[in-house]
Amino acid sequence: MPTILRQCEALASRCDLQVWATIPWFPGVPLFRHLRHATEKVSKIPRVDNLFGLKVNHPRTFYIPRMAFSSAAGYALSIARELIRCRKQVDVILATFAYPDGVAAIALGQLLGIPTVVQVIGSDIEVVAKMGTVRPQVRLTFPRAAGVIAVSSTLAEQCERLGAKREMIQVIVTGVDRGAFAPRSREAARSLLGLPAECKVILYVGRLSEQKGALDALRAFEHLQTEGDVRLVFIGDGPLRGQLQGRAAVRSNVIVTGSLDGKEVSTWLAACDFLTLPSYHEGTPNVILEALSSGRPVVATRIGGIPDVCCSAAYGELVSPGAIEELTQAYKRVLSSKYVPEEIAACPSLYGWDENARRVLDFLHRACNSGSTRVSKESF
Repeated sequence: MPTILRQCEALASRCDLQVWATIPWFPGVPLFRHLRHATEKVSKIPRVDNLFGLKVNHPRTFYIPRMAFSSAAGYALSIARELIRCRKQVDVILATFAYPDGVAAIALGQLLGIPTVVQVIGSDIEVVAKMGTVRPQVRLTFPRAAGVIAVSSTLAEQCERLGAKREMIQVIVTGVDRGAFAPRSREAARSLLGLPAECKVILYVGRLSEQKGALDALRAFEHLQTEGDVRLVFIGDGPLRGQLQGRAAVRSNVIVTGSLDGKEVSTWLAACDFLTLPSYHEGTPNVILEALSSGRPVVATRIGGIPDVCCSAAYGELVSPGAIEELTQAYKRVLSSKYVPEEIAACPSLYGWDENARRVLDFLHRACNSGSTRVSKESF
C-alpha cells in the first residue's frame, strides 16, 4: 500500500478524516499525441473511490503541461468551490507535497481561515522547490503555514530557509509496517526465491534511474573483488531498466525483477545480505526503514534523512554521492561483517504507522490550537 495511504489509514482510526487525492486535468491534452495514453488512464479514475477500505475523493485540478509556475493557481481555483462547501467540517488542512499542493492549500487556508500544515517528503523540496518559477511561490506561502512536517532534519532546515516558522516545524519520520517487515530466516526466504543458501545478495529497491544511483550500484558491484558467489538484485522500474536487463543478460550474477508488491519485497529483504541505495536526492526513503525493520544493514549515500536513521555503524555504512570506489569498499566491508538482525530492527528511529499517525495528529492539534479531533486531509 502506498505510503500516504498507509498514513491516511492510520489517521482515520484516530480522527474524522477526508482524503482528497487530486488528479491533474487539462482540456487540451488530446492535441498532444504523446500525452494521450496517460490521459486516458487518468480519465478512468472515478471521482470517488474506495482504496483499501478508505474513501478517497479525486477532484480534478487544472494543469497546463510544462508550465509549472501556473500549477498552484490552477490547483487552488479547481478545489476552492468544494473546499468552501465543506468549510464548516474542516478544522485543519494537511497538504502532502510542497508544490503545487502545499502552496495552493496555504493560499486557500488563508482565505478561508483554515490552519494549513504542509508535509514535505523530499523531492518536493530538494527538486521542485528549487525551480526558478516555483521557489518564489514557496517562499511567499511557507511563512503563512500553520506548521510544516518534514521527514528529516535536513528537509526541516531547508523549509526554515524557505520561510517556514522554526517553532512550527516538526520532524516526523515515515512509519513502517513492523509486521510485514521484521527479521526472518534468510535461508527460508532464499528457498522461496530459488537462491543458493551460501551466496551473497546485494539488494537495490527503487526507481531504476541515475538520480537514484542505480548505475552507481552496478558500477561499484562490477569493481567489487571478493570470493564466492555474490549477486546484485534490482527491484523496480524506470528509464534504466532496459540497460540493466541487458547487463543481466550477459552476467548471471545481476538480476532485474521489475516492480514487485510489498510482500515480495519483504521476502527479498529477508533473503539479502544488505540493501543499497546510492541515491543523489532523498527525503527519508521507505525502503531504508523497511530494510532496517527487517534486520538488514544498508549501504547508502549520506544525504537527506538517511543519516538521521542510520545514525550508527551497526546499521551499515554511508558514503558520498557518486563516489564509486567509496561505495565499492563499503560493499566489501559490509559483506564481510557480522551483525545481529534483531539489534538492527531495534533501531530507535523506526516506529509503526499507528505511532506515526499519533505524532502527526498531535502536531495538527498544536498547529491549529484546537482540541477538536475532526481533521481534513488534502493530499497529492
